Amino acid sequence: MGEFTNANFLEFDKTKKYDCVCSFGFVEHFDGWKDVLRKHALLVGEGGVIAVTTPNFRGAIQRWLHQLLDVENLRRHNIASMNPFLWADLLKELGFDVIDARYFGRFDFWVEKQKRNVLQNAARFVIRVLTPVLKLLPGDNGLYSPYCGVVARRPPRKPVS
Repeated sequence: MGEFTNANFLEFDKTKKYDCVCSFGFVEHFDGWKDVLRKHALLVGEGGVIAVTTPNFRGAIQRWLHQLLDVENLRRHNIASMNPFLWADLLKELGFDVIDARYFGRFDFWVEKQKRNVLQNAARFVIRVLTPVLKLLPGDNGLYSPYCGVVARRPPRKPVS
């Protein structure tokens, strides 16, 4: 039987441990993203797994496109937090074994609703038309892949002899 909790994550009681802690599109909304990631890690029990993903607005191409066409959405995100290699380093410091840390996916680009001028709307149209061709580029590239993530495992406690 599962359990759902609706609570302020920063005030959430972290005494219970879980086999799997997942976070999709959350940590990048905090200036103190390292503390938020640490709090995620505290919830993972021995032998448990943590999986964290965010959009990749940090990569040069993604960032440029969002600065040009999606600035209001961009402002709601902490670009510095969108680095799976920093997440991996932090989780290693906390004793986790990192399974995977990378930017992932083939090129994709989306925007939130906001007012745009005629040139911005034309650029959005061109990108939409070019996206099928751009998806032919190799995936998993920090410059333009749409996502980034880390998966890590907390090792089980070694038996005392």
